[in-house]
Amino acid sequence: WSHTLSQVTPLNMSLEDGEYAFYRNIVEEPNFPFDRLLAKGEIANMLHRYFLLFPNTNNTNNNTNNDTSSTADDILRMDDAFCIHYNTSQDDTRCAKHTDPSDITLNMCLQCTKDMEGSQVLFYGTCQLHGITTTTTTPEEETKVPMLFAVRQKPGYATLHWGHHPHQTLPLRKGERTNIVITYCYKEKTKSSFRSRTCYAPESSF
Repeated sequence: WSHTLSQVTPLNMSLEDGEYAFYRNIVEEPNFPFDRLLAKGEIANMLHRYFLLFPNTNNTNNNTNNDTSSTADDILRMDDAFCIHYNTSQDDTRCAKHTDPSDITLNMCLQCTKDMEGSQVLFYGTCQLHGITTTTTTPEEETKVPMLFAVRQKPGYATLHWGHHPHQTLPLRKGERTNIVITYCYKEKTKSSFRSRTCYAPESSF
């Protein structure tokens, strides 16, 4: 899939100038298995365990099986999906700090070369996940520079995060990689917050 999705098509040919990372919208990709991502499996288990899609079911760290007849696909709808490819021939391989216009984002690495260096996804601060205990901070600590942590990209692994969690992509120093990013929104509008958020929020909001 990394080879197929990272190919230039007539629809995006006019947008590719080699200056920025390759971007291709894949929402209409007919054969990509979007439905399998939310079916029962590790991604569905992580959504259930850490994002609490099914609050009325038994949910413990020792039992990730979802006993309800509902699935993640019943709760979430795919809003957008795109492929992004970075290589060192591009002048700018960064992605500026931003939040996503989504409730939950899935960022999956499809391919990267063994010699790849850089291109981590850097997150700013922490966002609460269900079942995860975070360290309590004092008001003085909250005014300091937020904690930063970088996620290395590894083929076949995905990062799930809240859409409002600020993040950016660091420059690629060597090699190449291909990822797909899929944004999901709650079908129940009263639970969704993405409509009140722009992608590139003011710096002060971080």
